[in-house]
Amino acid sequence: MYNIFFLFYLFYIIYIYMNNQNKIIILNKNNLDNNNGLKNRYVFKFSNSQKLKGQISLASIVMPYSTPNIILFKNSSFTIKYNNIETTFQIPTGFYTLTSLNNYLQYIQKQTNNNIPYNIVNGIDEFFINVLYNTTYYSVELRLSPCKLVGTAGKNNSIYTNNTPQIKFNDDLSKIVGFPLNTYIPSSIQSTIFTTISKDFNLVPNFTPSNVYNLQCNLVNNNISIPSNVLYSFTPNTTYGSNINEKPNQLLYLNIIEGNYQNLVIEFFDELNNQLLILDENIIITLYLNLVE
Repeated sequence: MYNIFFLFYLFYIIYIYMNNQNKIIILNKNNLDNNNGLKNRYVFKFSNSQKLKGQISLASIVMPYSTPNIILFKNSSFTIKYNNIETTFQIPTGFYTLTSLNNYLQYIQKQTNNNIPYNIVNGIDEFFINVLYNTTYYSVELRLSPCKLVGTAGKNNSIYTNNTPQIKFNDDLSKIVGFPLNTYIPSSIQSTIFTTISKDFNLVPNFTPSNVYNLQCNLVNNNISIPSNVLYSFTPNTTYGSNINEKPNQLLYLNIIEGNYQNLVIEFFDELNNQLLILDENIIITLYLNLVE
């Protein structure tokens, strides 16, 4: 009896092995689908319709960390009001620290095609709008100063008064810096230095809104995730511009939704299921497929 059971088990293992097809699929920039302009969708087209049954796993992914935290016309708009003149600006798409955001604000103030004041005092630039870190309160500090022309240079098209400029954030940029949406700060004209922090509004700045990358795959049936097509999740735990090298310590095989497929699709989403914008398309994704006939 024991020998019969052993032989049966051996034939079963051989049958499963012979009917399994282990395949490797590698996607790179040649598989990029540019239809949505986000560079977050990669498509592997089968030579003909494939009936797939079995499991799939991510083997590795190598990609530059190139997801911006500020995206033009999405979370990039702010308005400055001075002497009752409102001027709205759009920050170019990029990854900004608070320091580089402050540099952009200073760049705006130096431009001659707006009425926002700017001085040069003893050869040193003087800016009336600044943002800086307040590490004590884990906040962004907004510092506005009265626009007194006391230096050797000012803008010819600006009428300088003793008032501070006002600023408001018009879209999701407010979530980045941690200040109320579409609300002028200060709410009324001031004639002395005005300072406030995001903590004053019970808000927390978030300069890394995409903390998790979720890889979604059209083949996957993952019954422990929402949505159910998540193949793998990881954190881009490297500096911006450097390569993310993600390789699971142990392969996690997920069931494939049995059916006929023309292609395999991988898409990148964040933890809130928003599509990610990826600037650098030099990505290599390696997948293992364990198929059963």
